Amino acid sequence: MHYWPELIDLKTAARVQRARKQPALCFVDVDLPELLKELLAGQFADIDQSVRVSFVSEGPLACIDPGQPAHIYIHQVLNHPDTPREVIRYVLQHELLHLRIPSDGDDAHPPAFRDAEKRLCPDMGKAWGWMLVNLGQFTRKDSSRQQITVGRNWRDIWRREGRPLAFEWGDLDSGRHCRSVDADPRVPAA
Repeated sequence: MHYWPELIDLKTAARVQRARKQPALCFVDVDLPELLKELLAGQFADIDQSVRVSFVSEGPLACIDPGQPAHIYIHQVLNHPDTPREVIRYVLQHELLHLRIPSDGDDAHPPAFRDAEKRLCPDMGKAWGWMLVNLGQFTRKDSSRQQITVGRNWRDIWRREGRPLAFEWGDLDSGRHCRSVDADPRVPAA
């Protein structure tokens, strides 16, 4: 059966809107409200609007609705007990940075955004490395939307029957499971 691209986008948008109305329970080993509060009081003290955060089962890996209050949506694929605190912290930092440095026309991550992200998030490469190794089979880069899209097979991560994700955060320091990721996968290679 053939669908027009606009119709598929409408169907996807409808699924995302339904998912945002049904936030999921938090399974990460992180006090999400406390971490958000810590970031807003520290690195993002200049942001004077209220911000909420929740896990949802549809949509990109993460995004922010800058409305009042702002709302960060993190995809359920990251809502796993083995997801390191540092990965969740990086995702929150990235989304909060969108409130400080909004998109520049068609560029959701203008050079000023990328420069600020490198300064604010020294563990960005490790966080991307962890996500690529552990979630790479469930995600893909969507260059046209400048986001990481989560595939419909993402629930397979929960079917690992108690097995931990591929490696621990500390393994990135030792280089045991992957090489360091210096490049941001959202930016096309030069």
